[in-house]
Amino acid sequence: MNRVLMVCRGNICRSPLAAAALRQLRPDWEVDSAGTGTWHLGKPADPRAQAVALEHGLELSAHRARQVRSADFHLYDRVLAMDARTLEELRPLVPASPHALIGLLPDFDPEGSAAIDDPYHGDAAAFAVAYAAIERCCRSLAARPRATSGPPRRRTVLVEASGSLVSAWMIAAIRAAGHRCIASDIDADAVGRYLADGFAIVPRQDDPALWAGLADALREHAVDAVIPSLDETLPGWAERREAFAAAGVQVVVSDPETVRICTDKWETWQLFRRLGIPAPEASLAQRFELVKPRHGRGAQGIVRTQAPVDMTGMLSQEFVNGVEYTIDVCCADDGTPLHIVPRRRLGVQGGKSTGGVTEEHPAILDAVRRLCAGLRFRGPFNTQCIVRDGTPWFIEINPRIAGGMALGFAATENWIPLLLEGRRPAATPRWGLRMHRHYAEVFTT
Repeated sequence: MNRVLMVCRGNICRSPLAAAALRQLRPDWEVDSAGTGTWHLGKPADPRAQAVALEHGLELSAHRARQVRSADFHLYDRVLAMDARTLEELRPLVPASPHALIGLLPDFDPEGSAAIDDPYHGDAAAFAVAYAAIERCCRSLAARPRATSGPPRRRTVLVEASGSLVSAWMIAAIRAAGHRCIASDIDADAVGRYLADGFAIVPRQDDPALWAGLADALREHAVDAVIPSLDETLPGWAERREAFAAAGVQVVVSDPETVRICTDKWETWQLFRRLGIPAPEASLAQRFELVKPRHGRGAQGIVRTQAPVDMTGMLSQEFVNGVEYTIDVCCADDGTPLHIVPRRRLGVQGGKSTGGVTEEHPAILDAVRRLCAGLRFRGPFNTQCIVRDGTPWFIEINPRIAGGMALGFAATENWIPLLLEGRRPAATPRWGLRMHRHYAEVFTT
């Protein structure tokens, strides 16, 4: 099967028309579209494009604009721009060693046109002219499949903290998706060494040599993707994401500002309030009996007390008694939520989920969609809430992959191809699926 990505500037006119035209001609191919710009993210196709599509038996009503992402150049066999300007805007987005052939759709025009002009500032006639050129090009392209087409190339993916008791499922998910996994840890005998395809010893998160050591590990093992999972290293990965991308390494992490907000519980509470998402009252003074660190993981440092507490780096929050949920979310590179899976927590040990059940909860789903619309996430994250009298009260966000997401994966699909290859969702959540977690042993000599 050939895979083709059509690209224009805003992804609401030419490229969705081109993708629809080629899909009609080659239903056996995988075809999508994207834009180089961010002006229209999440918006439907231009009404004039939808009208001309309908005239030719094509349907664009489900289209939503997205931006080109790094993974596209590994997933698709051809990435085709509508004109030279778009091609120039596209080139800085191309990672090192792309799988795709990158070029112009007009190069396939039997009439020799140099560009498919943007009809956005024109009238219906301009859209008709653009579509005629698109259809000519697509008919020619449909007869010329790329001989080297095949499955997306095998990636080499680094995971952190592979000595964790919940790291095994993540290693298994990466390998099940057909990629190599390099486990890393500060402990040379971490269990991940025996479960992954390779192993790297890395400096401690507070070691000044941490990032030099990680860079060495990426080079030594030819790593081209990283899925961070440590709270302590998230800000560093986010700050260096673009630099690593320029070196050919895809880091699946949100922007630095998103990470900053989500790793500070006070900033997170303010975000919930701005977005109109219910959240328990909070204060930097000791106004409430529940006291927690502004920066922290799991249940570490959380106390419920009326005795005086040093509030340096802490916040107090109203205690809400109810049913606790964690919501696993997988976002595309443009922030679009691909999967939202609420799970009621059935057991927790040391802040780690030991059991859960997926539940369709409309109020939770609505709040998480508002969260994704109000703050841009990339890749996986989870958020936690407590439901009282039917209302979910949100308390924190973890902007990273997490151990309990094993249930989110099992209830939908393996998210690794969505994160690394830019694939679209191929499943909907299975509600009522339960997870019963146990820990397994690995024996070595």
